[in-house]
Amino acid sequence: AITATALARLVDAERIALDSGIARHLSPLPNADWAVLTPRQLASHTAGIVDYATNRDLPGLWRSVRETRRYESATAALDIFDGSGLRSRPGTRFLYSSFDVNLLGAVMEAVTGTAYPQLMDALVFRPLAVRSIHAQGVTDSSAHAVFYDLRDGRWRPWRRVDHTYKWPSGGLVATPSDVARIGGAWFDTTFIRAATRATFWTPQRLADGRINEQSYALGWRVSRQPRLVIDGCPVLQVHHGGVSKGSFSWFVLYPQRRIAVSLMMNGRAHTFGAFAGEELAITRLVLRATTIGGGDDGRR
Repeated sequence: AITATALARLVDAERIALDSGIARHLSPLPNADWAVLTPRQLASHTAGIVDYATNRDLPGLWRSVRETRRYESATAALDIFDGSGLRSRPGTRFLYSSFDVNLLGAVMEAVTGTAYPQLMDALVFRPLAVRSIHAQGVTDSSAHAVFYDLRDGRWRPWRRVDHTYKWPSGGLVATPSDVARIGGAWFDTTFIRAATRATFWTPQRLADGRINEQSYALGWRVSRQPRLVIDGCPVLQVHHGGVSKGSFSWFVLYPQRRIAVSLMMNGRAHTFGAFAGEELAITRLVLRATTIGGGDDGRR
């Protein structure tokens, strides 16, 4: 979702066309099968790219398991999976893969002539004055939380890993406050145009006309939350979750009330659903506070 924020701004600036082949921007391509793929397919996980489990680039697969190699750009990190063919014809199936977003990040690097950390800084982080968020490995800080795993009833620190190989899809470090600020910027039409926002929040259809089974849009899932009802109707939520080494993240936008919620945990324990479920309690408190305070647009 954070990478999609930068993509939306590039679309607004007419520097990327969602339905043009990525070979227009990224050349030479390290895999000829990718020439027909489009940014829309990559952002909606309908490109047919392999995932971690189906990656047949054996050296890259080993590097993604070890997580110790340092990369300087999203483009360089394509060697993790560039030896694998496509799993399906582009546009015909929904296949969630972090590699879709990694390749999208490389396309964005080619368009801007800037490595992923710096382009995110220029397009998103600096304009929104978010200071905690950065690509892992770029700014190492003693202020980072320790990441944990719960095994056999004991909390254990997760081993040190290098996530420069997946900056666009899961290699960012941030506070939840800054992530929520980025979410709130999606409601600001001077930051992302209303028409572009509508495009990014529209669940994508497959080649046969069906909406994909996860109601996935561009960088976001879009659905109704049956456990949160406003004016007699389940509220619309635009959301994305993340699971990484020793951490959980849940990011939700409620367009009807202009509310952005970011929830993080520096540990992996129990189920992701139980963790994400805590967000509803937070959101209900916010809705109650805005109602009591007389505000109806959720900006508080």
